Order: sequence, then structure tokens, then C-alpha cells
Amino acid sequence: MKILYLVTDRSLFLSQSAGAGTKMRETIKALNDLGHIVLPVVLGDMVTKKNKFKIQKLTSKFVNYSTVRKLGAMFKNIIWDWTTFKLARQKAIEFHPDIIYERSSYLGVTGVRLKHLLKVPFVLEWIGPLTEEWIQMYQSSVFACLGNKFENIKEKEADIIIMPSNMSLNYINSELRKKVIISGLGVNSELFCQDIIKRKLIREKYGFSNKCVIGYVGSFARYHKVPILIKALDLLKKENIDFRVMLIGEGNEKKYCEQQVMQLGLNEYVLFLGPMAYEVVPKYLSAFDIAVLPGCSSYIYPEKLLEYGAVGAAVVAPNREVVKEIIENNIDGLLFEAENVSSLKDTLANLITHPNIRIKLAKNFKKKVSDSYSWKSRWEYVFRLIEEFI
Repeated sequence: MKILYLVTDRSLFLSQSAGAGTKMRETIKALNDLGHIVLPVVLGDMVTKKNKFKIQKLTSKFVNYSTVRKLGAMFKNIIWDWTTFKLARQKAIEFHPDIIYERSSYLGVTGVRLKHLLKVPFVLEWIGPLTEEWIQMYQSSVFACLGNKFENIKEKEADIIIMPSNMSLNYINSELRKKVIISGLGVNSELFCQDIIKRKLIREKYGFSNKCVIGYVGSFARYHKVPILIKALDLLKKENIDFRVMLIGEGNEKKYCEQQVMQLGLNEYVLFLGPMAYEVVPKYLSAFDIAVLPGCSSYIYPEKLLEYGAVGAAVVAPNREVVKEIIENNIDGLLFEAENVSSLKDTLANLITHPNIRIKLAKNFKKKVSDSYSWKSRWEYVFRLIEEFI
């Protein structure tokens, strides 16, 4: 099958190490490995300085005032989407795809336009309630109607909608659920595997050899709730429980977290390692005894859960329904009451003081991830269903 893989979000590009970049790369690789022919059309990789200058000039008069600034940002998204269509149109015509596969972006309808131009099926990858996320970002519901209209157009025009979890179905019209395929996420188990040598070297490097090491990898974004983890660590310290922590990543809340660690006197316990190249991350994950997800959205579990499992760390995560889709409490991970500092502290204390439980949970989850969550097996399942649909 010839697949036009379309990404119209200008902030995304294939080489980035964030979760979106990982998923795009691994999806394309898995589809190629399955024998499909994939043409990636990713706006972030095609944008030139000339494009940026033109669009900045068009929208500059909108971005100086509060309400009008929101309009300017929306206007930019619409113009970027039109730019994507112009850049992708000729490539698509020459490629003659069997399907168009689009990773959804806010106010992006390039996939719908190409569907009508090429007369081929359109598969939409739903990545979240984009209008709701827009409202949270700008703290305003201004122009939400326009956002909802664009999202409704995409969802109705799509021949198939790919969604990440069963919980994400709550965000879509029940009439459209008959054309939904739940994909889940995957992990590259060849890259994410425990490296015993690196584990020993990294722990020695930071003086953690005989400590129970707790770790987190990811963005310091609001929804990941890293400050809650730091508060729980403070409670562990007050109970004289010994541990050390590695925090890997960047994000808006990192500076606040660093200040929080300093104010609570946790400098001796917590190490901020900053962002790392994607291929380096598994080596540091190997040094973890316990890997924590302090928070997540209600509609998708992050890839890091599977990466934690693949390297053999014991996983601690919030007891959200979306997390329960892959982790069974007390069987292959421990779940704490979401956003409850005391519950997170108790869960961590249990694993720190009971290494036999850590080992059992880690072993169980590692096997589950290895057996069922490779990217190739995920997309083999999804595209078998797509071929049946179309």
C-alpha cells in the first residue's frame, strides 16, 4: 500500500526527540518494515525561512493585543495549513497514494482537501481534544466555535479515525465510533532494553551505586505533574527513607521544579540531567530502579510507560483509566491516587523498602511490553483493519 503520511503542525519534524517525533519515526519505520511504501510530508521539515517570513508578515498586525492575539495565532494555523496543502499537493499527485494518513493538527484540513483532490481514502490520526487544549493554552474560549467546526469537518470526512486508547472514545461523537480503530502506542525494544554495563557506570558516576534510584523522563509540562513527585520526595525524606532521583527532560515547569527542590532541601537527593538525545535515554533509564509517571492526560498514556517497562524498571503511575489499559495494579506496576501526594509517597515507599516487589513488577511488565507492544505489531494490526475497512 502506498501511504501519504501527512503532518501539518509546523512545530513538528521527524528528527525531534519529543514523543511526537518518536511516534512519527517509529510509525513510518514500522510501515516500511511491513512492506508499505510511505511518503512523509511533514511541515516542520519543509518550512523555509522565506515561508516563515511571509506568514509572520501576514499575521504580525494580529499578535500585539490579548483577544486579537488569539485570532492572530488561529490565523497563522490556517495559513500554515494552506501552505502545507500547496507544498503537499504536487508531491501527492506524483506519488499516487492509496490512502492519505494525516496526524491531526489544530485547524488543519489539508488531508480533507487532498482526499477530494485525489479521490482516495482519508485516515485521520486523532491526537487529542485540540480545541480544549487550545482553550487551556490561551485561557479563553474565544473562537472555540471555529476550532470545533474544523475538528468536526475532519472527523466526518475521515474514512477511518485512529485513536490512541479506549478512553479517547469519550471525546468523539458516538455516531462516528463505528469508523474508529484503537491503535495504542508501541516501543522500540531493540533500543529500549536494559544495559547492565551502562547501569553500573552511570550509577557509579553520580554516587548512586548502593541507592534505590527513582527516575522520570519526559517534558516538564503541567499535565505531567512533576511538582507532585517532588512533594512526595520531600515526604519520603522526612520519613528518613533513603533514595536518589534522576529527572531527565525540559519544559515550562522545570525552573519551578528546580526552585522547589532547593526550597525543600532536596539538592542532595535530586539530580536534574536536562534533555538528552533519544538514543541516549535508554542508557539512563537502565540506571532506574523505579520509573515514575507523576501525571498524564485522561485520553492517552505516554510512550514513556512502555519505555520504562522495556528497560526493566518498576513502574509507578496514576490510577487513571487510560493507564489501566496497559498496567494492572499490583501485577505489573503500582498505581497511586492521581494528584495525591501522600498516595504517591506511600507507593514509592513501598517499592523502595521492598526490592522483591520491585523486581517482580518490573519482570512482569517487561514481558508484557515485549510480547504485545512493539511498533511493528501495533501497526500491523491497525493496517490489517484499515485494509478491511477500505
